[in-house]
Amino acid sequence: MTTGPLILSEAMLLALLSGTPERLDQAALTALLLTPDYLPDPVSHGVYADIAAYEVAATDYQRQRLHGGRFAATATGASFTSDPILFGDPVCLPPVRYLAFCFGLPAALEDDAPLVGVMDLAPGGVAVEAVRGRFAVTPPAEGWLTLAQAN
Repeated sequence: MTTGPLILSEAMLLALLSGTPERLDQAALTALLLTPDYLPDPVSHGVYADIAAYEVAATDYQRQRLHGGRFAATATGASFTSDPILFGDPVCLPPVRYLAFCFGLPAALEDDAPLVGVMDLAPGGVAVEAVRGRFAVTPPAEGWLTLAQAN
């Protein structure tokens, strides 16, 4: 599945620059899916409560903990990646469009859990779904998040 770039929330970008959040590779991070009705707003969406109304509601759906978070050096900077995220196999999911990452554990995600960012799973505009099939999201080759030096 081709994905768009991770859109960092403004609050997370400011926190990363100030050095205040937990290290992404050591934090409990939850991956969750959002409906096609969601419109990314990195300025005003900074915590889970800002996106909660758009989280997928399906009997087979469960938020997933991010495993294997790690940083890697790149030719021009660094990237953050993880193991692929498996939401089920088989699973039935209604149309989804966005993958979001929040700080916290899946079963205990609080309304004030910081939102790391949101990634478009269907940059072409058509939502994706699963009907008694596998639904996994593999990090892009460059990672979920890439920081590079400007030339």
